[in-house]
Amino acid sequence: MGAINRLPLGLLGFLGIKNGGRYPDDISNILSPVWDLRELYQQSNSEIDNVIQAVSATGNSSYTTVPNGEAWYVFQQSAVTGDLTAGQSLAMTTNWTDPASLVNISTGPETRTATVGQRCVAVLGTPYYAAPGSKLGVTVTVLAAGPVNVRLVTRFARLLL
Repeated sequence: MGAINRLPLGLLGFLGIKNGGRYPDDISNILSPVWDLRELYQQSNSEIDNVIQAVSATGNSSYTTVPNGEAWYVFQQSAVTGDLTAGQSLAMTTNWTDPASLVNISTGPETRTATVGQRCVAVLGTPYYAAPGSKLGVTVTVLAAGPVNVRLVTRFARLLL
C-alpha cells in the first residue's frame, strides 16, 4: 500500500498539477523564469542631485522638485551639516512632500546632535518613488543658534512618464 500523504516534488507537485495522469516533463513558456532588471537599470542610470541650503528655522525645507513628466526612484539620500559651533544644536530627518496632498513624509530616522565640532547627518531609511512635483528636502525639529548650512545629496534614477 502506498503512502497516503506524499511530499510535493517541485512546483508542479506542490500545486498538484498533472497532465493526463503524469506530471509534465517540460514547463510551458508561460512559466518561464524572468529576471527583474529594474534595480540593475536604476543603479547604472542613476544621477546625483547635490544642493546646499541654509536652514534658519524649524519646519520643512525643500531643496529639489521632481520635474513634470518624470518620476524619481530615490535609493540613496543624506543630509549633512558642517561642523557645529558653540551653542548650535540640530535635529533633522530627510523628507519628501507629496504633491497631491502636500503632506510631508519623513524618509528616515531623526538625527540629533549638539556637540561642538560634530556634524549632524540624516540618511534615507527606505527607497521610494517620488511623483512629478514632489519636493525633496529635510524636516528640522530642533534648531538652536542657527542658521546652519545643510547639504542634501540624493541619488536617484529618472523615470520618464
